[in-house]
Amino acid sequence: MRSLKAFQVVASEIEELYRRTRGVIQLMSEANKLADGWIYEFLIMIENDLLMRNSFEMINA
Repeated sequence: MRSLKAFQVVASEIEELYRRTRGVIQLMSEANKLADGWIYEFLIMIENDLLMRNSFEMINA
């Protein structure tokens, strides 16, 4: 009976760890989406700003 109880305790700990890990993965996914959006907006800002675009072109020339 002790081994069954020990197994149940370990199983619940594993389930909790799995739940937390999935939460972290979800947060990382959302952070990546936000970062992608920020980068996209920044690139559009550079493309639409003539002074910034010319500066970047001069740097890359």
